[in-house]
Parts: sequence; structure tokens; C-alpha cells
Amino acid sequence: MMPDYGGPLKGGMPLYKYLGNKVLTRYANHFLGMSLKEFHSGYRAYSLHALRKVDFSRMTQDFHFDTQIIIKLHHQGLRIKEVPIPTYYGGEICYVNGFKYAKDVFLAVRRYRRTLAGRQTAPEYAEFAPHYPLKESRYSSHDFFRRLAGQGQEVLDVGCGEGHFAARLAEAGNRVVGIDILPEAARADAMERYVPADLDGGLAGARRALAGREFDLIMLQDVLEHLRAPEQLLRDCLPLLKPHGRVAVSVPNVANVTVRLALLFGRFEYTPRGILDRTHLRFFTRKSARRLLEECGYEVVEQRQTVMPLELVLGLDPKNPLMVALNRVLGGFTWLMPSLLGYQTVLVGRPKVRAVPAAEVEPRVYRPAA
Repeated sequence: MMPDYGGPLKGGMPLYKYLGNKVLTRYANHFLGMSLKEFHSGYRAYSLHALRKVDFSRMTQDFHFDTQIIIKLHHQGLRIKEVPIPTYYGGEICYVNGFKYAKDVFLAVRRYRRTLAGRQTAPEYAEFAPHYPLKESRYSSHDFFRRLAGQGQEVLDVGCGEGHFAARLAEAGNRVVGIDILPEAARADAMERYVPADLDGGLAGARRALAGREFDLIMLQDVLEHLRAPEQLLRDCLPLLKPHGRVAVSVPNVANVTVRLALLFGRFEYTPRGILDRTHLRFFTRKSARRLLEECGYEVVEQRQTVMPLELVLGLDPKNPLMVALNRVLGGFTWLMPSLLGYQTVLVGRPKVRAVPAAEVEPRVYRPAA
């Protein structure tokens, strides 16, 4: 498709194939953020170094295999170089079904993007699927935390993971410090500092790195349910808050209607993610989550429930008009029945009294009342 040898039409490429090639290439370039002249040439040379980085186990055996390879190489940041060759079309028979091929290429790109967004996990791209996808829709926890952080704040993102949400906050002009157990974070470049630490022991492993720091907002997004003693982490956050600083917490609501119905039919099955994520060690209702914060020295100033993440369940774009309408309806019902329909409990708290230095706090184990 490059013009160096007179272009493909001069070499005998049928007009319908030329137009189809241009349309599919433009589509793939747009949604993958690439600028290739062509995605569909049959002439390829791959380095063994590059091929060792590709998981072939669940890729297609059909003609769009080559498109999947380009997607995987691009995802891993490997260099793809195009070299012009002359086009020759002879009398040979083509066994490729053009309409099926176009559909397969369209779906290959779409399935990749939906996997990255956490809306589905396509088997061929499973290695790229995020464990903790960002929820973009209104009334989600991420939407609430974005609005709460605003702009120009000193933010401590506890349990930041790879730092993708921290990067969003940094783009809004916030100065973000992230903490997680990962040795390195993929988006550490967007943070003021990334601190690797095991949060199961509170902030003991990060205390030296955070010495002398105070924050306007400390976020614990879906963190406490993964810890054996979440109260220790909450207490360790107290001395890190500025005088008017706040801590914001989100935990799954185990009293959600989906869990209740499963229990009604005798089922309590862990899942890869969600309310019954297999890595969850603690489970909370609206009341027990609030009580936890209050017993750890916080006054709860705001409490709300998020809606169930329909965009992940249905695989729809959050900006899709149908998704927007459904989300608004669900938001209204969730406001009326928060304990039943709420997906996560979101709490904002501030210290009840002057924060005591973490070293002076005696660890205690939080035990919910019977």
C-alpha cells in the first residue's frame, strides 16, 4: 500500500480490495493509536526476540492471526517497521473470504480494547487484562474519587496498583504519592513518588518514605477488604492528614442483592474480581464499614453507595446513550435501596481528635459485633 513502486492499483490490486484495505487499516490505526500504511500485507519478517514475547496459545488459526500479532507486538512497545515492496496481482485464486476477514479484523481490535478497558477478557488477550479496571460511569467509585480529589491537592493513593488512577489525578493537577506491594508501578512516572510496601502491616513499611509528609486526601480504594487487620492501616493514616485533611474509603457491599440471591440458593462462590473476589479476606456491610472508621478515630462526614458496574457486565461504553440511561435509572433505585442495590460503600472521614503519631498507636484487632 506504500506508493514507492507506483502503488497497489498499478500492480493490479482490485479496487474493492484496495478500498477495504484502506478502511480496515484506518480503523485499526485509529483505535490502536498507530500509523501503519497497511495491516494486511502477507509479507512479514519477525525477530525471534519479538516472537518469544507473544503468547500464541489462545490466538486464532484464521487469517486475522496477523492482526492479532501486530496488536500484541504494539502493546508490548516493540518496533514495527514498514518496507515498501512492489505489488503484483496475477491469476492465482484467493481463498480468503473478504467479508469474514473484515469482520474478524474489526472484532480483533474491538476485543482487545474491551479487554484493556476491563469490559471483557478475550482469551487471546487475557495476559493484558487489568485485574482492577477503572470504572468510568457516573455513580461509580472512581467517578466519586475523581470528583472528591478535584485539583491541586496533595493526595496519598494507598493501594494504587499500577498507578493508572493516580495518573488520572495527576492529569488534573494533583500531586500524588502512591503506595502498593508491587516492586514497581507501570505509571510511576505520573506520580510524585511511588513507595513499595506491604499494607497488611499498615504503613510500617512506608513510614520512612513518608516522614514529614501530610496530605489533603488519603484514598483507600478497595484496599481494606484485602487486609487481615484493616484497622491498623486506618490508624496509621491519621497522623498523615493535614488539619482539614480527609480519608476516603471504598469497600464492597457484601449485602448486595447478587450475593443475597446466591446465598438464598445455597451458593457462595469466589470470583476473579468483584464483591466476592477470591483475594478478599474481610467482608463489610454499610453499617460495619462505617463502624470500622468510627472505631479507628474518624468522624464520617459523607457516606454513599455506588451503582453496580453495568458497563463491565454488559460490555458497553460508559458514554453509550443506552448505558447512560440505564446507569441513571440504577442510580435512582440505588439511592432508594442502598443496602440492597449498593455495589460499594464509599465513606469520607476526618479525624475526631488530634492525630497521634503512628509510633504511639497501640495496634488492636477490629472485631465486628455479633
